[in-house]
Amino acid sequence: MRNAFYIVLLMGMVLSSNVLADECPKGVVRCGTTEDGLSWSISNIKDENGNDVILSNGEIAQELSIQGTGDMQNYAAKGEGIAPWRKSQTGDSDTAPTITSVVIGDGITSIGVSAFQKMTSLKSVSLPDGLKKIGVTAFNCCYYLSEINLPSSLETIEDYAFYATTLSDIDLPENLKTIKPRAFGYISTLSSIVIPENTIVISSVFKREGSSLIDIENVYCSEANTSCQALKNDPGMAEKVKFYEPTNEGYFYKNKWYANVNDIGTPNYIKKKIYTLKEAEKLSKETGNTFKLKYK
Repeated sequence: MRNAFYIVLLMGMVLSSNVLADECPKGVVRCGTTEDGLSWSISNIKDENGNDVILSNGEIAQELSIQGTGDMQNYAAKGEGIAPWRKSQTGDSDTAPTITSVVIGDGITSIGVSAFQKMTSLKSVSLPDGLKKIGVTAFNCCYYLSEINLPSSLETIEDYAFYATTLSDIDLPENLKTIKPRAFGYISTLSSIVIPENTIVISSVFKREGSSLIDIENVYCSEANTSCQALKNDPGMAEKVKFYEPTNEGYFYKNKWYANVNDIGTPNYIKKKIYTLKEAEKLSKETGNTFKLKYK
């Protein structure tokens, strides 16, 4: 009798972290609470007509929302101990084949190890202000992840955090302190990136695993950034790292390109706005004004 009681208790504990829709709020497909007290819920994504969005595999596209306060716990890469949202309702999957969007709520200060690793349908992630760290392999091998915001509070991006994703436009926050090895490795869609002046960047941050191949084309740095000086000494990065200084067409300030060009006949119209490098390049093409970087 006592054994039966413990079996029932154990089943209740398991279900509490992965509850089906009839025990979740209305409109939620699955929900639960993690060991560290964060609540999570998965809902179907609707189109403008209120219909379910259907993926190419025939499944319904879903959004994962995580709420709570404090650091997110670390998870296993596969097998026992993976994040509960990476499992299917039957618990037989670790790739979350239906989740295309993740929203992390305010109050969460770090993303745990392997929290979203190999979520094969994930395309976009919203991170909160106040987030300080993105853990090791947090989004590793999320092959279709192309949209993410990095909040100004972010201080550390750990090893393999975004390895093998499809990010193309990454705006690194000025307060970022460290980017660890291969954090942005094996991203063939990432053409250029600007490293903040005080960020320590490890030489292998853009490399593929077990290879000297580096997909990124340009890494822009302030010459005052000593870790970028070391990055340029890497044989695979020598031609990719570019140091900048002011020109007549504009200049970098911290992590932004200050576009000093004219628009619609009004002198210095754009001079009051800060642009990312990609925005400045686009603006120059649209207006017919050109700018260039002068490298040392």
